[in-house]
Amino acid sequence: MTQSKKFEFDPPMQDDILKLCISSPLFAEASTHWVKPDSFGTAEQVWFSNTINEFTIKYGMPPTVGEVKQTLRLAVQQSEVKATKALKYEAFITKIFNEPLDGSREFAIEQVKQFAQQRAWEKAIMDAVPLVKQGKFAEMAVLMEEAQNAVFDIDAGGYWYFETMEERARRRLSGEDLSDVIPMGVMELDVLRRRRGLGKGEACVWIAPKGGGKSIALGHVTRRAIFDTRNVAYFSFEMDDEQNAERLDSGFSGVDMWDMKAGHERVLAQLRPLSKRFPRSLFIKRYPTKGASVQDMHRCLQNLEKAHKWRPDLIVMDYLTIARPRSRREKRNEEILELSEDFRWLLGVWECAGHTAAQLNRSGARMQTAEGTEVAGAWDALAIFDLVYIINQSKDEKDNKELRIFIDKDRDGIDKKEILGLQTAWERMCFSIRPNKMPWKLREELLYKTTS
Repeated sequence: MTQSKKFEFDPPMQDDILKLCISSPLFAEASTHWVKPDSFGTAEQVWFSNTINEFTIKYGMPPTVGEVKQTLRLAVQQSEVKATKALKYEAFITKIFNEPLDGSREFAIEQVKQFAQQRAWEKAIMDAVPLVKQGKFAEMAVLMEEAQNAVFDIDAGGYWYFETMEERARRRLSGEDLSDVIPMGVMELDVLRRRRGLGKGEACVWIAPKGGGKSIALGHVTRRAIFDTRNVAYFSFEMDDEQNAERLDSGFSGVDMWDMKAGHERVLAQLRPLSKRFPRSLFIKRYPTKGASVQDMHRCLQNLEKAHKWRPDLIVMDYLTIARPRSRREKRNEEILELSEDFRWLLGVWECAGHTAAQLNRSGARMQTAEGTEVAGAWDALAIFDLVYIINQSKDEKDNKELRIFIDKDRDGIDKKEILGLQTAWERMCFSIRPNKMPWKLREELLYKTTS
């Protein structure tokens, strides 16, 4: 029996392979066959790989950070890992779960495929040696064919449904299935979603007439995500970087936009502690209207990851219909559909949630309560989104600092419902003021009491 061959990759690439294992169930499953623990270079990598393999074989999915740390504690208690090494191992666990890939995800997957193919050929050749001596050429041919077909798809994602039901239920009961969900920060909307927020790969579009609060809504979800210790990439096609930053200054500090100059000391006093709590949590980039495509945003994020090892948890695009489509189309709705598909693609590539906005047409802007059919040139594109929120506000409501939101679509919650009387403070760039109610009580009222 031959020993496992060591990777010829450098330590950062080996770490990338482990990061892929804990983020992709199918990659983790394939790794139990081809990526053996003793292929790695350091003791921490070997132990971590063995932990992933054993957990994946038993439960059909890779472990969470809590499960890996619990395994480490048991290993220390049973003297499988020296107590003096425990802190070093725990730091390594945190690094693998929290840090982004050092290099390209696609490159790492391709390297593992090549390594697996090489090992398959080596094993086939070793197994074929006695068959040659015995003259069993037909059996040898089968070995060669199996080695040739050993390339597997480790990038498809997903996992075996029934084999993972027990672990899935455990995570659901413990609340671990909500760890990647980012709340909207509008409690009336969050409580009507099954998972109380937006998950990886999910896309939300906010729709309003011109000047109706689209950018303020996007600023609101941005601030909420930062307070949830998430990284946010904010791409604007309207205001420049500093204007967007000033709006956020007002929202974070609670100082009115009109009083920013006079109240600059109050603004800084509020922002300084936040800058220490959330350093480099928000990246803002402005493109000219129609001056960049979704692919340009993708390249920008690639550069950020390469230069700063920074990846977003949330992408905000302000806003969808004034970005540049990949190709010019005769019909505007076809361009908007393509932009929507590209935005959804971007969220999938970066494994994060996303918010953007679109504008109501003229007839929708005049309606008391507009719906998705009144989106300017974008009705077909709404099928791409998981969440469609339409902001409605009459003149009297604006004077009273109130608005209504019609939930036109929600794939994972309650839709076709209008939320009334949301309190706002737009002078402080605050889209919605938190109600003084417990979430369960608010949800009960929204679902079972008449709002008309």
